[in-house]
Amino acid sequence: MIHAVESESNIKKTTFKRANKPLSRRDARISAISICYEASMKNTLPIEIAKVIGLESLDSLTIEIVQGVSDEFDSINEMISNHSVRWESDRLPVVEVCILQCAIFELLGGDNTVGTVINEAVELTKHLALPESTNYINGILSAVANEYLNK
Repeated sequence: MIHAVESESNIKKTTFKRANKPLSRRDARISAISICYEASMKNTLPIEIAKVIGLESLDSLTIEIVQGVSDEFDSINEMISNHSVRWESDRLPVVEVCILQCAIFELLGGDNTVGTVINEAVELTKHLALPESTNYINGILSAVANEYLNK
């Protein structure tokens, strides 16, 4: 069950903007993944963590991703579960799930090409998760793209 967060976030507010300049798209995605990770640890929606951090301190792309993942939380997680062959979704590593959540939102609701979203998710996986998870991330995102975008 998802519930509201009342405590302070563990994520430092200063990591989300640099001198009032927008973050690079990659850094904004990393911020969104970090927020999703903390939300997972606290069993709440990512937008609740973002509100604790302070929406005004977040980059616009970070907010867009976090809001989108929160709005479509159940359907995104169902997509991950449906395409996780031989894996129970509750046994997947949390970082990989967070990367998938953000990437699926961008894949289905963003303005990037399929290749760009999958490439970026794979690159982020190399840096934030287990490098051997790249094939898994690529496979899930390709399956989601094939099912939902190639109709």
